[in-house]
Amino acid sequence: MKYPYSLFYLWGFSREFSPELYPAEVYEFGSNRQNLLFLHYNEIVDQESVKIIKHFYAFPDSTITVFDEGVLKNGKFRASRSQLDQIQETAALRCEGDELRVEIEGKMGFKEKTVDYKQDLIAGPIFSQFVRENWKVLLEGENVHFHLPASNMLRLVRFKIKRHDNSEYKREGVIVLKMKPSCFLLRSFVDASYIVHNLTSRRVEEIHGFTILPTQKENGEWQNTHVNMYFNY
Repeated sequence: MKYPYSLFYLWGFSREFSPELYPAEVYEFGSNRQNLLFLHYNEIVDQESVKIIKHFYAFPDSTITVFDEGVLKNGKFRASRSQLDQIQETAALRCEGDELRVEIEGKMGFKEKTVDYKQDLIAGPIFSQFVRENWKVLLEGENVHFHLPASNMLRLVRFKIKRHDNSEYKREGVIVLKMKPSCFLLRSFVDASYIVHNLTSRRVEEIHGFTILPTQKENGEWQNTHVNMYFNY
């Protein structure tokens, strides 16, 4: 399935804020870890009240093809930038008071728009912080809502995440979270993703589902598919 919405969260699940690197491997969905698509690693920079979280995705030969960066100030989202070299596209978000500047540049040119800032906005590699902040509520099985940027549409889209105990990825010692759009219509285009967290460390161990990472070409254009992502500690 082709996904027309460029949702620039790029599965940016950063670990406990530290200078350590946490590599991961991204495989073709259902390939039983046989078809390696990307390598992933992160970098965290602390600058007093500002924290910059960077994520990189590289081909198996280590050539970087996707860069994703989120900026927090005093723990709150301030900006993000995503660059996808394969499709020659760059997206950026920037807080301007109570407003959010959304920009995207690619083969179709440059587009920008100012939208209302949402307090529950998540973008880029700050998703893990959001999960930690809502850990107790998620353990109790409640829905947690948030917004993600759909940069191609120059708007924010509402999502929800909830504990999912009937998942095929459920096993002892982990919690599986199911993430999907809140809007019924959007769910017909964007499938759910499943995020597996360790119950003790709260670290993400696996992610299964769709991604905006360009994974294969169809009729000469890069498409998004489903993948399996495994983290190494």
